[in-house]
Amino acid sequence: MKVGFVAVLADSRMGGPGSADRWETIRERALRAEEAGYDSVWVYDHLMYRPDDLDWTVGIWEGWTILTALAEATSTVELGSLVLCSPF
Repeated sequence: MKVGFVAVLADSRMGGPGSADRWETIRERALRAEEAGYDSVWVYDHLMYRPDDLDWTVGIWEGWTILTALAEATSTVELGSLVLCSPF
């Protein structure tokens, strides 16, 4: 069995717009996951969405760019995308 880690790329509900983690934090979490023995790190590629229970649009870092940066930063974990939407 393999175990993966999903990188958090979106604004938080508590923090609101502009609260998404900075690259340094995303990178550090991925490196910690790698050091802890996780097999993979995953991202999602939705650029924004507006849940019914919020009155603001949730922003998300672009998945392909984050995957590319994680490929440079990590060395043993597999990288993947949970969703790939070609119109983006």
